[in-house]
Amino acid sequence: MNGDPKREWKLLVIALVVILGGSLLANAINTVGGSVDVKDVRWVGSYGTYFSALLYIPKGVSVENPAPAVLVIGGGDTNREAMQNWSLELARRGYVVLDFDKFGEGYSEGHGRKWPRDLGSGGPEALRYLHSLDIIDHDNVAMAGHSMGSSGIVRAALTYPDDYEAMVIMGGSLDPALKNAALVCGIDDGCILREQRNKSTAEIFGTENAESIEVGKVYGSFEDGTAKAMYLIRYPHAMTIITAEPVRILLNWVQEAIPAPNPIAPSNQIWLWKYFGALIAMVGFVFLFFPLGAILLRTPFFKTIIKPLPEFKGFTGKSWWLGAVLTVVVPVASLFYMATVSSKILPASNIFPMGRISSIMGWTVFGAVVSIILMLINHYALKGDRDATAYNYGLTDENGKIEWCNIGKSFLLAFSLFGIGYAVLVLIYRWLLVDFRVFEVSFRLLTPTRFRIMFPYLIFWIFSYIVLGANLHGLMRPKDGKASFWRELIINIILLAPFYYLWWPLHYAPLYAGNPELFAGGYMKYWLWAFPPTLTIVASISTYYYRKTGRVYVGAFLSSLLVVWTMIAGNMID
Repeated sequence: MNGDPKREWKLLVIALVVILGGSLLANAINTVGGSVDVKDVRWVGSYGTYFSALLYIPKGVSVENPAPAVLVIGGGDTNREAMQNWSLELARRGYVVLDFDKFGEGYSEGHGRKWPRDLGSGGPEALRYLHSLDIIDHDNVAMAGHSMGSSGIVRAALTYPDDYEAMVIMGGSLDPALKNAALVCGIDDGCILREQRNKSTAEIFGTENAESIEVGKVYGSFEDGTAKAMYLIRYPHAMTIITAEPVRILLNWVQEAIPAPNPIAPSNQIWLWKYFGALIAMVGFVFLFFPLGAILLRTPFFKTIIKPLPEFKGFTGKSWWLGAVLTVVVPVASLFYMATVSSKILPASNIFPMGRISSIMGWTVFGAVVSIILMLINHYALKGDRDATAYNYGLTDENGKIEWCNIGKSFLLAFSLFGIGYAVLVLIYRWLLVDFRVFEVSFRLLTPTRFRIMFPYLIFWIFSYIVLGANLHGLMRPKDGKASFWRELIINIILLAPFYYLWWPLHYAPLYAGNPELFAGGYMKYWLWAFPPTLTIVASISTYYYRKTGRVYVGAFLSSLLVVWTMIAGNMID
C-alpha cells in the first residue's frame, strides 16, 4: 500500500487546516464573536484540593460595572468543556459564568465518588470562589447543575443559603429549603416515577401527589424566593445537556429570576455551532494520524517496519459469514452483562481508579478472549485456516519469529504520532481554549495524574487490540484477502461499529411509550452512542496500518493510545 509522498503532505496540510478551521469556529461561538472573554481559572480550595473552571466574562463587566452571575456544574463524567453550551448562552445574555470541574473531574483534583456527600462534589467551594470575584453582583447569583452536578449546587445552596437567588436542577431532585428552584426531568430520570421521590416532590409543590403537579407551571413567586416548577422533557438523561429544549428552560428560568443584562429570547441559541466546530476539529484531528503516519514511515528509522501483507489463510465462504456474525453479535450482546460483571471484579482502586473505565476494559478483554477462542476453533477444529501460522495473522515474520525490534519501533511510531497529535492540541487549546470533541467523547489535555492513570489501562487495551487486529486482518479479511483497501475498511467498520445502536430502541422505546424501561442498563446506557464513532476510529486505524505495514502492531498501539486517552481525559476519577 504505497502512497504518493506529495499527496501525503497535501493531506497532512488539509488535516491541519480542518483542525484550525473547526477550532476557530468553536472559539468564535464560545466567545460569542469576541464579546465574551473566556478564562481558564485554577485555585486551591479549603480542603487543599486543586480546582479548575472556565470563567466567562462579558465585555464591559468590571469592578465598576458588575454583572449577575451563574455557577454551572455538569454531571458525572462530564467536564467543564461539555457544559459550554449552557455557559456561552448565559454569557451571551450578559451573565458572568463559572463553568466548574467537580472533584476528580476534568482538571480538578480529588475523587469524585469517594468524597463525603456534604462536600457536594465541590459545589460549595465553587460558589464561594464565584463570590470572591469583585466583578459580579453578589445579590444576583444563580446556579445550574446536571445529574451529579445538581447535587453539587444543592449542597452549595444548603451551605450558603444567602449566596444565591435561583437554581435549575436537571436530572436531580429538589429540597424543600431551596429558593426559586426549577426541576427538569428526562424520560428516564424518575422525577415522578419513584415512590419516595413522588412523596417528597408533592410536599415541596404543595400538591396531593406528584402526578397533580402541573408541568411548566410556576408555583410560588420569585419575589419571595418560593418559586418552584417542574419540567418534563422527551429526552433521556444524558441528552438533557445537548438538546435545545433543556437549554431554553434553563435560560428562561434564570432570566425570570434574575433579569439578563442583555435580554435575548431563550429560543435564540447558537451553541450548536460551537459543537459543530469542535466536531470538525475532531474529524481533522483523527484524519491527521493517517498522512502523518505515512510520512514518518518513509523515514530511515521507521521504514523497516513495512513488510509485505501475509498470505491470507482465514475464513472464506460460509465460514466468513459465520465469523462476521459472531464478530458483531458477541461484543454487542455481551456489553451490558460483561460491563456489570467487570465493575464487580475490578472496582475502583489505586491502580485502576476509574471504575466505569475498568468495566469497559473488562468487556474489551472479554471480546479479545472470544476472538482467541474463535481463531483456535478455526485452526484446530475447522481447519479453515489451511495450516496458518502467527505470521498469517500479522503477528510474526515468515519463520514464526517475534520481531521484537520492529514491535518496539511500531510502539515508538504510535507514541510519536500520539505525541505530535497531543502537541497540536496543546497549541490549539492554549490559543483558543477549545478541545476536539463530539459530545463527551473528546481529545483534551491530560493532567499529570491522568497521564499516570493511562498506562495500566493501556496494557489491557493493547492486548485486546492486537487480538482484534489478528482477528480482523488474519481471520476475517474479506474476499479471501483480496479486497481493496476501501472495501476492507468499510467492511471492518460495519463489523465493529454501528450495531450498538440496536440497544437504543430496546431500552428507550418502552420509556417513550410511558412504560418502565426494559432493562436498567446502568451507566452504560448513556455511553451507547459513543461506541460506534470510537470503534469507527479503531477500525480505520487498524485497517490502514495493517495494509501499510503487514503487521497488526502499529494499529493496535495507536488505537489503544487514542481510545484510552479519550476515556481517561473525559471521565471522573473515583
